[in-house]
Amino acid sequence: YGFNCGSTMQVSGNGANVASKAAVTTTIAAGSACFTSTILAQILTERFDIALTINGLLGGLVAITASCAFVDPWMAAFIGLVAALVYHGSHKLLLHLGIDDPLDASAVHGACGIWGLVAAGIFCTDANVAYAGYDINTACSSGDQIAVQAIGVGALLAWVTVTSAACFLTLEVLMGGVRVPEIIEGIGLDTKHELPPAPRQNSAPAMQNRRAEPDSDAVVEEESQHPVG
Repeated sequence: YGFNCGSTMQVSGNGANVASKAAVTTTIAAGSACFTSTILAQILTERFDIALTINGLLGGLVAITASCAFVDPWMAAFIGLVAALVYHGSHKLLLHLGIDDPLDASAVHGACGIWGLVAAGIFCTDANVAYAGYDINTACSSGDQIAVQAIGVGALLAWVTVTSAACFLTLEVLMGGVRVPEIIEGIGLDTKHELPPAPRQNSAPAMQNRRAEPDSDAVVEEESQHPVG
């Protein structure tokens, strides 16, 4: 809400109305995404999963941010619904590819963010753009805004790819990378650093497995035998 409503930067004139509209569309998109994500989690996992529900809600908030002042309430509901689908699809894709993203940050902020940028071009209207205080134009009705949004997505992906590659390649050269040894991956960094374990599914079996694992001192001794990959 700080991003969306606060971005009007004023309450005078029509500013308060625009901020109020942003609050309404933001709330609707978040609620739609939360409900959809909850139902999807139940269908796909046969149980209610609070993590999937909350991340779906966050995905809805991310997706509506670009267009909160330029879409109608029903559009916000649809954007949130699709955001939940995008989140769950990205979540499954990360697991399938074996990519370690324990917070699903790339699914929530990356995939849902891309959907939000594209949705801004699809669902914006010239009337809503004018109401929000921007110059009157026909970019939305003509479809030009969709092209602009697509170019923006491409530019962001290119920037992130180049800067991230430069960062991790530098770390690879200077530090041998940032990946921990496989044995530490197996038991978890929480255990190695004597931190409370993060909540897990089926926590009781997980804790039983932990008791059967080697203690941290033994792990530290073996660590030197496994170079950082």
